[in-house]
Amino acid sequence: MTLTDRGHLISNSELRTLKRCRRKWYLQWYLCLELPTVPGDFIGPRSIGTLGHRALQAHYDPADRRPVLNALEEVLETEGARLQELADAPLFPQAWQQFVADSDLLRIVVSGYVDWLGETGADAGLEPVAAETYLELPLGHDPASNQPVTLIGKLDVRVRRESDGAVLFLDHKFKGQMGPLHLLPMDEQMLTYDLLQLGERADARADGAIYNILRTVKRSARAKPPFYHREEIRHNAAQLAGFHDRLLSEARDLLLLRWRVEQGQLTEVYPNPTNDCAWDCPFLAVCPMFDDGSRVQDALAGVYVAGNPLDHYLTEGPDDHAD
Repeated sequence: MTLTDRGHLISNSELRTLKRCRRKWYLQWYLCLELPTVPGDFIGPRSIGTLGHRALQAHYDPADRRPVLNALEEVLETEGARLQELADAPLFPQAWQQFVADSDLLRIVVSGYVDWLGETGADAGLEPVAAETYLELPLGHDPASNQPVTLIGKLDVRVRRESDGAVLFLDHKFKGQMGPLHLLPMDEQMLTYDLLQLGERADARADGAIYNILRTVKRSARAKPPFYHREEIRHNAAQLAGFHDRLLSEARDLLLLRWRVEQGQLTEVYPNPTNDCAWDCPFLAVCPMFDDGSRVQDALAGVYVAGNPLDHYLTEGPDDHAD
């Protein structure tokens, strides 16, 4: 939970990081550290998801509505130019080769998506209302500091369905595998977004989410469909009320943890090492140094730079995605 001049802003991303690993939360959300930009930032699943989101954002933005393939080429051209600025950095040739391969994969995925929309009519009757919508919901005040606590989030696309007037949010997911769809109603990201929509609407109606899933595969003869899927999820009043209460409890726990860290109790931010650390944690190289007597503070100062984990919420543009 990041303390700003507006109080504590809490996001699903921060809570997910805390549940995944307290040490990662401490470094990313408390100290606000991040790696400087390197060629490797422009490749891999997270980069593919982010670039795909940017193209879809332009396509579904009611003020834009560019053909998605045109938008993708513009995104790839811009990102390629940014990567070329690092041409003198180590590992640039390997990164550029992988960026070209990732770009070709994205073209296959997005062109197939266009074909799928034409075949299924999945977008028929869906009117885009807004893209990249930032929302807030007050959760109360921190009893210790009396600072307001606010839930925040950013929706990919808000759409209105013509058949019933439902206002839903379309959330783009770029995935290697389709994944277990029966777990989607429990996805806390979607519960957060639904709660934010409910808090914003005077009619106290949360119409739900549509998962827009695009598989990041080449659709070769060996690849098994489906490659694209829409899954609509709705949460009833009891689910949202229960989730609201859960958020209040998690917010209290997080505020208490921040207070303990401020008192120097760093044993509270213990690690949770798993096999996922190899790809989902930018602090993997320094993490063992907290426990082996190394000069970890010097390493942090030498490797990482100051950032703001709230930037992607409070500025225009799509969130980073690793789906």
